[in-house]
This record gives sequence, C-alpha cells and structure tokens, in this order.
Amino acid sequence: EALTNAGVKSSPYDHIFEGRDSIVPVDNSVLPELEPYRSLDFERLRVVEEGHFDPIPYLEDNLCMAYCNPDCLLHSGLPDQSNLPCIRDPLDQIVGLMKVWDSRGLLLLHEHDVPSLYPHECVRIFNSYKSLECDRQIGDRRGRNHCEMRLEGPSKQLPAGPDVFELFLEENERIHVSVSDRRDFYHQFKTTYARAISNTLSPGIPAHMVEDTQAFSALILRKANKSSSRHAVGDGLFASSRFPPVSRKRPSFVFGAFQSILQGDHGGVEYACQAHEGLLASVGLLDEECRIVANRPFRGSLMMQGLVIDDFFAVSKVPRDFVGPSPDVLAVREAIKVYDREKIIGSPSKDLFGERDAKVRCKNQWL
Repeated sequence: EALTNAGVKSSPYDHIFEGRDSIVPVDNSVLPELEPYRSLDFERLRVVEEGHFDPIPYLEDNLCMAYCNPDCLLHSGLPDQSNLPCIRDPLDQIVGLMKVWDSRGLLLLHEHDVPSLYPHECVRIFNSYKSLECDRQIGDRRGRNHCEMRLEGPSKQLPAGPDVFELFLEENERIHVSVSDRRDFYHQFKTTYARAISNTLSPGIPAHMVEDTQAFSALILRKANKSSSRHAVGDGLFASSRFPPVSRKRPSFVFGAFQSILQGDHGGVEYACQAHEGLLASVGLLDEECRIVANRPFRGSLMMQGLVIDDFFAVSKVPRDFVGPSPDVLAVREAIKVYDREKIIGSPSKDLFGERDAKVRCKNQWL
C-alpha cells in the first residue's frame, strides 16, 4: 500500500498516486518559507542595488548586441495565452513598486504603450520569500522571453560539483578555500533604454501619481532635450517601427519599466556570467590553467578557480606546514579589488579566506 501511495503521478510537485488522498495533510502555515512565492507586496521587497555597473566592455559581440537592444532577438511567434503572467496587482501596489525602484535609480518612466500594443510582453513582479523581514523580487517575463530567440552564452560551461574532484592532493598537502559573492548581482547592471522597455509593467498609470519621482524628472528632461540631430538620437534603431512617435507635450499617462536585469530574464544568466568573467579576466583571474568549466578537463595542479554567475571561488593546495596567505586568498583579494573599483557590492560577512572547511557553489548544487 505504501508503494502504491508513492506511485507515479503526472504532477511534478508530489508523487501521491492518482485517486488517493495525501497521507500527510499539507499545512503550509507551519513555516512562512513553505509558501515562497507571493503576490506583489512592495513594502516587503528588498531592492538594494542601483544599476550602475556597465557590462558592455566585457560582453562579446553576440551578447553585447542582444544586451543593448533586445528587440534584435524578437521573432514573429506569439506565446500561448495560458503561458502568460496573470497580471492582477492593484494600482497602489504598482505605484508603490515604482517608487521602490525609483529610490534605487532603477525606474524608467516612458510613454510607449506596451500594454495596448504588445500586452503579451508585459512583465509581472512578484515576491519571493527571503526572511521574516523581507522578500526578493522576481520578474515573470514569460511572454517577452517567449518572443525572444534563444541566446548562446557561457552558462552551459558552468562547473558541476564533481568537477572539483579533478584537483588531487598528496599526503603532505592540504586545501584552502576562499569565496566571495556579489549581492543582488543582476540589479547592479546598468541597462540601455531599449532593454528597460522590454521590462515594462502593466498597466500604465496617470502621470500625477509619480510626478514626485526622479524617473519622471528624467522623462521630462529627455523630452526637453529631444533633438533631430543624428549625433543626439543616433540612427533611431529603437522604437521607430514598434511604437508610434510620442507627443512633445507633458505626459498625462506613463508606463513603468525596470532599469536593470530582472531575475526572470532568460538571458540574464548569460549576460551576468560573461560580464563577470570578463571583469575578472581583465585582472588576470580565471585563466585557462586554473579555471574549472564543464566542457573540458581541469588543466591546473596547484590552484582551481571557478565562477558561477555571481560567486567567485578559489581552491588551492599547499604544504601542511604552510604559513601565510595561500594562493586562493590572494586570488579572491584581487577579485575584491576590482569589485571595489567598479563599485560592485558584495556581502563581506559571507566572504571566506583560506578556510579548511567551506562550501563551494557549483551548477545547481553546493559542495
């Protein structure tokens, strides 16, 4: 009977045999984390970064174009209605969310009517439980993701847990581990106007509700500085064909968009991995002799370095009687220097330096 109750079922969330009641009743009220995803509640959202890191110098051409102008990825297919975000948040929550973003410089206000012209491309923001005090934000970008072609990027090379076993120890050696990660890494990215438009909320709102924001002042300034000079507006590759021209008058209705990378953007992991990799490589880290990746054997012998999106780690082997900063410590300190230079914020309390006992994050697992 136990085997029958644990039998095959089509649902991915439980394995109770079809037609049988659960032996243990579900009670998600026991712990708040049992319901990790919640409707938008802007007062609980923890958005701490300011979207100032420019990844473009560190992106290869194929990802750079897609990052700067995601419209180049659009195809003619439309998503099925059943696979679109259910946008039902009240207006006061939308306005509150916009003001949370604005306080961090992450809000773009614009006049392109995405909800009317391309309703399937609008994004929905929801809360993901982080602690009793706050939640992180997630962007339901399924519609826009569906409309964009697939990206080839470095995420397929992320190391898996067993890869670290390619570092071999002798009897008289021991390992030291150093780790540093970046806090809310996606939200530290500066984005273009075109990319922000691809993160547009629904619905639009009356302008008077956000007239007190930095983003509204920036919108008015853009309209005042609007010029027909090619030096000022470029070649007009964005918005000239997808949206009608906007009036030069003061807007009465505006649309909010997230001015960084949403957690939920299908290309986010590619942009983040490649920009992070390029940044560290610019100071001599992650060279082929010491980096572990999924698509080739480890080539080093004394130190192993790895990168998993926002986490950089180094593992080195030293003699048992070694005294002083080990190579992994020096590598992570060098990484922190370049982070400080670019003002990429981390969580210093979580950094590890030369530890004998530590966790290393690899693809979909900790080791």
